[in-house]
Amino acid sequence: MENEVLRAGIIIIGDEVLKGHVKDENSHYLLRELWSLGVRVCKVSVIGDGVDEIAEEVRRFSSLFDFVFTTGGLGPTHDDVTMEGIGRAFGEDLVPNAELVKLFVGEEGKQMDRSNPWSKATMLPSSTVIHLRGDGAYTMLWPLMVTHNVHSYPGVPSLLRDIFQLCKDMYSQGQARFYLKEVFFSCDESLVAHPLEKLQKEMGETVQIGSYPDDSPRSPYKVKVSLESSSRERVEKVFSRLILFLPTAYFVDVRDSYHVRMGTKADPRKEVSWLLKELSFDKPWLVPDELCLRIKESLAIIEEAMEKYRIEELCLAFNGGKDCTVLLELLHSVLKKRGRNFQSSKIKVLYINAANTFPEVEEFVNKMEASYPLEVTRISDSIRSALCQVKSSQPNLKAIFMGTRSSDPNSEHLSPFKQTDPSWPEFMRINCILNWSYHNVWQFLRLFDISYCKLYDDGYTSLANGRHDTEPNPALLRADSMDSNMEKRLPAYLLNDEALERIGRT
Repeated sequence: MENEVLRAGIIIIGDEVLKGHVKDENSHYLLRELWSLGVRVCKVSVIGDGVDEIAEEVRRFSSLFDFVFTTGGLGPTHDDVTMEGIGRAFGEDLVPNAELVKLFVGEEGKQMDRSNPWSKATMLPSSTVIHLRGDGAYTMLWPLMVTHNVHSYPGVPSLLRDIFQLCKDMYSQGQARFYLKEVFFSCDESLVAHPLEKLQKEMGETVQIGSYPDDSPRSPYKVKVSLESSSRERVEKVFSRLILFLPTAYFVDVRDSYHVRMGTKADPRKEVSWLLKELSFDKPWLVPDELCLRIKESLAIIEEAMEKYRIEELCLAFNGGKDCTVLLELLHSVLKKRGRNFQSSKIKVLYINAANTFPEVEEFVNKMEASYPLEVTRISDSIRSALCQVKSSQPNLKAIFMGTRSSDPNSEHLSPFKQTDPSWPEFMRINCILNWSYHNVWQFLRLFDISYCKLYDDGYTSLANGRHDTEPNPALLRADSMDSNMEKRLPAYLLNDEALERIGRT
């Protein structure tokens, strides 16, 4: 369960700030520090040195926010009226504060001379609590004054910073922190506007998405997009979706406030860096953490299979679909890494094609056969009968790589290595991508520019046995189809709800 995000407001007090005579440094400092502590600042107000104005603003802010921070208006002069305004906001009289009297006079129990200008600074609302020793050992040069939920700081920036650093633990008592990811694009802001609008509608207030163009001539990017939430998982979810909306070439850089440094031991990309290099992918910072973990799991299963079986005992079940296309690329990369000579030993592939297979699928399988070192066995029959034929014609075959995911029907309890059922021909099924999600599959194919069957660009999301039982996914019907006689569909990688992946199967 997520902790509640605490909310704050900041009131900058001082005629000199309103007139531009003094530059306000305090609000920027407090905004940055409070954000790092997980406190969301909702409003910053700059007001003058009027008691009634201070009282009205403090009263309003106190009712709206968990914390109210005031800066300025503390001291001995005639225009230091912040505490008077705070007292009026809560209906409290100003009374001498014994600790402040001791601080300014230097003797406990001695009354301060009213002619002393500092006597004014000792007068505080009756409920005000002061903090003079921030960490229990260090006496601050100026106290922090807390009246109900209003925390009053001096206007001198150096004093404010010193006091805040000593007292900031009182603002970070278990609440959520914020997670920020910044994504930099080389394209115009107009090209990212629609994806950002769509993602903001999907996520609501749980993720704040901002877009900031940069037209400076020497800037390496044109647009910075910020993704912020109290949940790291939500930030990563939006980022993972964003990379499906836009071409990889548009992305210039990615930075975040929570990630480990690239290349360190804790970096999830470190253990798959060889694969990224093999795929000629020069933007490792663009690969989402979850996808790195899925790739790592799959590569480990493939490596284990290579230790258990000889290459001639292994086969890949390939039907032209997106899942087995991912598996083909992973398998091919592992074999290259292991120094496999493909001229003497090709990857065996079993392609079971139905009588009414899509011509686009046939075309894609032929393309893969020409692009990869494959030895394709084509059989037009049921899956059980096809496996019986393979068992008879290739008796040395022992295991089959499957592009099955746990979200597929009757697959939630599968393990990476699973023997076929007793009534089926005896093969070891090797399930390398069980934990992959629908979006993981498309992130892999899109990021690494892997070829896939063009039916997916026409709105198909899951390919069954052929044209008689597979249709475009109705969830991908474009809104502008209503204005024309021809149905138009979004590509498969833009499907939002993964649960709708198979509704195009009839």
